[in-house]
Amino acid sequence: MNFGDKIIALYDTLTDLGKKSNISVKYRVLETPNFQTKVPVLFGNFPWYYRLITHGSGIFLSKENSFFLSVAPNWKMGENDFLENKYIIVRPEININNIADFVEFVKSLRENTQTPLLIKQVSEEVYDILLQNGFRQYTESENWDESSKYDDQTFPEVILRTSEYVSNNYARGSIKEKVNAGEFFIEKCDLSDKENQELAKEYIFHIFYDWLKHFRKRHPDAINKNFVQWNLETFDAMISDETLIVLFVKNKAGKPIGVFSLTETLPHCQFDIVFSFVSEFEGNFQRVAYDMLISWMHEKHQCAYLNLGGSELQSLFEFKKSLGNHIELKTYHLIYE
Repeated sequence: MNFGDKIIALYDTLTDLGKKSNISVKYRVLETPNFQTKVPVLFGNFPWYYRLITHGSGIFLSKENSFFLSVAPNWKMGENDFLENKYIIVRPEININNIADFVEFVKSLRENTQTPLLIKQVSEEVYDILLQNGFRQYTESENWDESSKYDDQTFPEVILRTSEYVSNNYARGSIKEKVNAGEFFIEKCDLSDKENQELAKEYIFHIFYDWLKHFRKRHPDAINKNFVQWNLETFDAMISDETLIVLFVKNKAGKPIGVFSLTETLPHCQFDIVFSFVSEFEGNFQRVAYDMLISWMHEKHQCAYLNLGGSELQSLFEFKKSLGNHIELKTYHLIYE
C-alpha cells in the first residue's frame, strides 16, 4: 500500500472511531493537554512538535480527560524495514486514571486498520501498565534506524535544574580571555517582525552548516539527506512561530555563532530546548554557550527546569548530563500487533 492509500485509510478509520467513541479528530490544534502527574514533564508538550515529528502527516486525536496523541503512517522504514506498513502513534499524553480508554482506542485502531502500531515516546508512568495490556518492547533485531535503537528516545531526556545551576568558566585556551572580557553575548530575536524572521533563517542556515562541518568529522554516519532536510524544514517552521524564544549567541563583531530555540512547556516552570547549534568549537565554546544560555534563562524567566530532550547518541547524552545538576526521564517505544 502506498502512502496515499495509507493516509486515506487512516483518516477514514479515525473519523469513524471518533464518531463511535467520542474522540476528537483534527488536523490542527492550538494547545496540548498535560496529564503527567509529576514535574518536570516530558519533552514535546506543544502542537508543532507533533507536526514536525510526523512531517506534517499526523492526525491529532483527543478524548476529554483521557488521552491526546498524533498518529501517522510510517515516515521511516526502520532497520531491516521493520517499520514498513506500520502506523506510528507519537508521544501519547495519557491520563493514568483513564488509561483503559487509550488501550481500547489502540486495540480498535489495530483491528479496524489491520495494521500493527508503534507507540513512540511512552512515559515511564504508563509503560508497565501498557506491557500488561498486550503491548510489547522492540525485539533485538528491531531498530528505529541504523544509528539508534529508539530514535532520540534511545537515551533519557536530561532536564537541568536551573535554580540550582552554578555558572562555570568552561572557556579554555585563547578564547578564555575573550569570554572573561565579555566579548560574547546572547541576543533575543523578535519574531513578531517579518524581516527579523527572514534574517533569523539566514543566520541559522549559516550556523547550521558551520556546525555540520565539525559534527560530520565525529559522526559521519549520522549525516544523511533526511538529517539535513529535517533540520532545514524545522528551522523554517520554527521561525514563523511567535510563541518560540529564539536566542542568538554573537561575538564582539556581532556575528551569530550559535542559536537556541526554546518553548515554555509549563508556565513559569519549564522550558524545552527545541533546537540548538553552536558553530564555534574553539576553546570549549560549546559548553560556554550553554553556560550563557542557562544563566540568561534563569535571570530573564526564572524557570526551574530546562529540558534538553533525549538523545540518539551516547556522546550527546553524556554532554547534556555534564552541564550540571539534572533529572533524567526515560521514555520508551512500544509495539502493538
